[in-house]
Amino acid sequence: VLQDTHRTSVTGMTGELGSAVTGSPNLNLTTGSIGSAVTGFTGIKNYDRWKMTSNVLGNMEPITALARNAHAEFASIGSAMTQSSGAFTFPATGIWWILFNWFGYLNGASRNNECYINYSVNSGTNWATLSYKSVGWAHAESSSTYGTCTVSTTFDVDDTSTHMVRFAKADTGTDSYSLSGDHATTFEFFRIGDT
Repeated sequence: VLQDTHRTSVTGMTGELGSAVTGSPNLNLTTGSIGSAVTGFTGIKNYDRWKMTSNVLGNMEPITALARNAHAEFASIGSAMTQSSGAFTFPATGIWWILFNWFGYLNGASRNNECYINYSVNSGTNWATLSYKSVGWAHAESSSTYGTCTVSTTFDVDDTSTHMVRFAKADTGTDSYSLSGDHATTFEFFRIGDT
């Protein structure tokens, strides 16, 4: 706990802000900001959202047509995720909650669609499945049949240089379309705690 009876500012001070801060004068943290690297505080420290940039037919492993969400009401928290060829790297260590929302439609005989969150802990040399979901559907109408698939998981990122995730989508008939847009197929990243 910081205790200082001679200072009126925390500028240049180091230490831990505990649940009770004592001393005279009183220390009030009422203005300014708390950076994403500060530990010991609860709450979301990083949030970012990405989307697909083009409609894609069939299987994708990994999904590579990606961009950060550009919707006018979108707001991120902390530093942004980065990606290269569909492989995402994290801006900070910690426990991350990852959410993959797929939206698309079927024009053929596919009976199931599978959505994957894959991970690597060796900078993309090897990949494995972190979480996936399979959704069954039937094309019973003459027009398109729409569907969704949502997959979520947590990932302990203890090294930002080696830990990565990417996303994949597969179907049995390779005749479903993955739809793009701010509110269609999206990928969300929440830093929810320390590693």
